[in-house]
Amino acid sequence: MRKLIPLIFIIVAPVFVKGQDAKSILEKTTEAYGGNAWDKVNYIHMHHIGHQHWLEQSENPEGPFITSYTDTDEIRSARGLKLYQKTESKMGQSPESNTLVYIQNDSLGCMAFGDRKMPSPYSYGEENIRWLHYGPEHLLALAKKYGARLEKQVALEGVNHYQLSFTTANTGYKIFINASTFLISEAGIDTYSPYEFFFSVWGKFTTRIQYTLYALHKGNIVYPEQWDIYRAGHLWKKISINSIEFLETTDESVFTIPDEVKKAPANKRNVNDTKLQVDQAIEIAKGIFVIPGNWFTGWAEQEDGIVVIEAPISSGYSVQLMNEVKKRYPSKKIKGVVVSSDAWPHLAGVREYVAAGIPVYTNKLNKAILDRVSQADHSPKPDNQQIRKSKPVYTLVDNAITLNDKNIPIQIIPVQGEGGERMVAVYFPKQKVLYASDLVQQMRDKSFFFIEYLSEVKAVVDRHKLDVETVYAMHTRPIAWKEITTVLDQNK
Repeated sequence: MRKLIPLIFIIVAPVFVKGQDAKSILEKTTEAYGGNAWDKVNYIHMHHIGHQHWLEQSENPEGPFITSYTDTDEIRSARGLKLYQKTESKMGQSPESNTLVYIQNDSLGCMAFGDRKMPSPYSYGEENIRWLHYGPEHLLALAKKYGARLEKQVALEGVNHYQLSFTTANTGYKIFINASTFLISEAGIDTYSPYEFFFSVWGKFTTRIQYTLYALHKGNIVYPEQWDIYRAGHLWKKISINSIEFLETTDESVFTIPDEVKKAPANKRNVNDTKLQVDQAIEIAKGIFVIPGNWFTGWAEQEDGIVVIEAPISSGYSVQLMNEVKKRYPSKKIKGVVVSSDAWPHLAGVREYVAAGIPVYTNKLNKAILDRVSQADHSPKPDNQQIRKSKPVYTLVDNAITLNDKNIPIQIIPVQGEGGERMVAVYFPKQKVLYASDLVQQMRDKSFFFIEYLSEVKAVVDRHKLDVETVYAMHTRPIAWKEITTVLDQNK
């Protein structure tokens, strides 16, 4: 038995750092934030300004990102899952500001645009609850409730911190507590969003929150007035609190969700379950098909196999297309998939093609992001790529290439424009059809979004001397090429 004593000491010792343990650290952290003053704080009313980087809307997946600017009035429960948030946002693409109200009351969520109220999509409710948990008051309560353990002492920007961790509802948390002030400097939270289109691409990842500008408030309450929030390795949101009250009571009616909203069916759908409307397929020209919807995909039939155009949304979406191709062409394989852009609507389903060993044709600049998508951690709900971990097979396009065929030859052409620098166009010379990636977006009123994009398409046509009669794109059904040239002529 005596021989076991040193071994036990070695195993236990790393859990205690300079006489500290998790329980004593959390007690000191509670005192650092104001101690007993929080006994009478049930709600926090704050006003904050900030910005959001639209990570899914970049011309470059590493940024800079399109940015919106926010002005928010917020009432949050300090103890439960109640949130009222009224946000006015502005961004360059929209001359008018937009105002949106979110209400979260436990598991029920509501959103309102003016007088129009509706249930929050399930993914929005998840985000509201996460937002509540980002508050240091919630992090501290969760750490106590779920038995946070002290892992080690680490240096953040040269300052010693205690790293504590705990798990709740299959979500892992790490909090970093300043060893001198006992305030929380940073938190890392496991994030998995299978119900949200953009972030579902990245599987399981870490959301990182930094807390700064700690300020002393009435009652000796200390609270951080700046939060910097990172997702998938990039700054996603930043807020600066410019007004804050710590309240014992508030008007609870702000958390009321109307009965008609409660009765409405909840919109809860895993992105992998998004239905591909294969029955809506359009044959643009003989052997060239597109399936319209929020995210277009399609294929072209060559003699030696099928070339898929775009891999949008999710692995589940791709499986449906692959099954449809197999049903229509049982004797032909899929010989390649064209991913025409680095934007998530074009590549979120590429994992299924990678898993099947199908070559991916894309702009040479897209290799890095496609590697990231292929390697993302989808272990919570494994797809075929998570199981097989196949290595992508790429044809990286720097100059125009041709997939020869006697009936439907295909040219894949780098756009090389300002907005389309990471895009490729797909041209069918015999059919005089051009697929223009994201660069042709016709609105409901028949106008076009961002005319600069049209000029980039025309530059491709002129540079390569293409004979185009019909054009279609990720968000646009087939239209006459003349419509594009007419709009550009009118803009001169």
